[in-house]
Amino acid sequence: MLTAPTSVLRFLAFSLFALLGSSLYAQKSDPASVAILRELKAHYAAYKSMSMDFALQIKDQENTMDETRKGSMWVQGGKFRIQMGEQFIISDTKSIWVYQEDVNEVQINNYDADQEDFMSPSELFNLTEADYLVLSGGTVSEGGASFQVIELSPLDKSLDYHKIKLYVPAGSKTLKKAVLLGKDGIHYTYRIEKFSANPAVSEETFRFYPERYLNIEVIDLRD
Repeated sequence: MLTAPTSVLRFLAFSLFALLGSSLYAQKSDPASVAILRELKAHYAAYKSMSMDFALQIKDQENTMDETRKGSMWVQGGKFRIQMGEQFIISDTKSIWVYQEDVNEVQINNYDADQEDFMSPSELFNLTEADYLVLSGGTVSEGGASFQVIELSPLDKSLDYHKIKLYVPAGSKTLKKAVLLGKDGIHYTYRIEKFSANPAVSEETFRFYPERYLNIEVIDLRD
């Protein structure tokens, strides 16, 4: 796992090229695509908690990097816990802990979703048309299945990604894949391999306890 959330989840890449320019504002979102996005959001909002196994492919357009890593995630409201290899990223909506198992180190920061420079994969289920130009990417076939592609271009040009592509199985209200196109030319592809609705989770799921780790180095940057 890369050593910082910004390296792995930058969008969510997350992270998810050049500025589109003022012509973006002359365009209007596609009503049919907006309807699918709303249905997708409502579908997942109905769950009290979620868990999933996913694969994250990180690839740059110069073909100097192409790697895929497996991960698991638990979500409850704005809280999340992500485990990818030797790295944990955990938030209880107030603090965020990034733990590196290989060096036995945890960094703790205040958490503010609006100020973070990475996108948690949990945010893929909570995207809203108010923040994006929402267009249809057409229908594609992958692995014998048909997907509707929804393309979202952020209205906030300060973000470090210029487009998110959501792949929704035809006739479904679920998300199977998301591709985040970074301005730095790096593409982040999340593939959801297993999904569980309303799994049992506790408050401990969304907190990190340094005292449980022998000789851990704690870097606490909270106010």
